[in-house]
Amino acid sequence: MEPAIVEYFAELQCSRQWKGFLRVLAEEFVEQLSEADLRALMLRLGARFARATPLPACRTLDELQIAMGRVWVGQDWGWVTLEEGPENLRISHFCAPLFTAFGPASTAWAPAFLEGAYQEWFRQSHAGDLQVRQATAPDATGSFELRLEAA
Repeated sequence: MEPAIVEYFAELQCSRQWKGFLRVLAEEFVEQLSEADLRALMLRLGARFARATPLPACRTLDELQIAMGRVWVGQDWGWVTLEEGPENLRISHFCAPLFTAFGPASTAWAPAFLEGAYQEWFRQSHAGDLQVRQATAPDATGSFELRLEAA
């Protein structure tokens, strides 16, 4: 697909009414906080979001994926797939609006919001001592992978 087309659709991921505000907020964050502090802040915000948006009880991984997807799709935050592997669970989040909202420089810290949200939802689902970690960098569409694995 043409990069211009991808960029066009990516820009639609964040409402124009919020984009300017969120960009300057991100600039202020970067000026005032280290990358590690920004990641920690976004982790806490993601966990807070998940506590404010609890999932229904789920008995299977498919049910959990559907429940998570309903939250994200319902808020125009993309969608998620969960895939079991031999050593971890792959969490693929597609079309997150974070990078359009906060700008390209946010790719180092903004994904921690989703790490925190998924971590909290798995905690609520009694996942034990497993940890959600970012596994890939976001691509041009705001899609990237995380892993749920042993801490």
